Order: sequence, then structure tokens, then C-alpha cells
Amino acid sequence: MVHYVEQHFQYLLKHNLSLETGYVKLEDYNKEISPKFLEETFDFIEKTDRIKNNVLFNLDIETGKPKQILNKKEINDNWLYFRQKEFYNIPFIKKLEKQIGELLKNY
Repeated sequence: MVHYVEQHFQYLLKHNLSLETGYVKLEDYNKEISPKFLEETFDFIEKTDRIKNNVLFNLDIETGKPKQILNKKEINDNWLYFRQKEFYNIPFIKKLEKQIGELLKNY
């Protein structure tokens, strides 16, 4: 049996040196997975990556590294919304809950 995952990511990167800000957003995520039953796992990963890869930050001009996340509240609100409204409806999570329930029932 052959297992493989091929993933392609496209990010939007913006920076404004005069304002010392930067922005990174996951724009596109394509995947090819074998066996197909693993696809639900990567659908879950994609949903979480889209939340965490949407970041506006202050840029340290000397090092070129992010200094401070400017949209922390927005990211946190998106995580909370995801957890409350979407998380338990995702097929991967439903299967995981069922398997854990069955495992605990046997102990």
C-alpha cells in the first residue's frame, strides 16, 4: 500500500516598510492524498491553517522579523467561532469522538 500527501500552499505577503507592518494570509491550499480516507484529516488541518495564517504584525526593520501581532483579537475571535460553530461538525472530529468513545467504553 502506498501512502502519500502532496500539499501546495499559496500565501499572500504584504509589507509596508514606512509603517513597519507586514501581513501574511494563506490564500490557497491544494492537496492530493492517498489513501483518500486521510483527506478528512487534512480538511481539518486546512481549516485551522486558514485561521492561524491570517496575521497582521509590526515588523522589526533591523531583523526583518515580526515584533507584535496586531490582529490578535480577530484571530482569537475566529478560533472561538470555529470551536463553537464548526469544530464538532467536521467529519474528522466526529470520527475521532466516536473512536475515543468506543475506546473508553472498553476500559
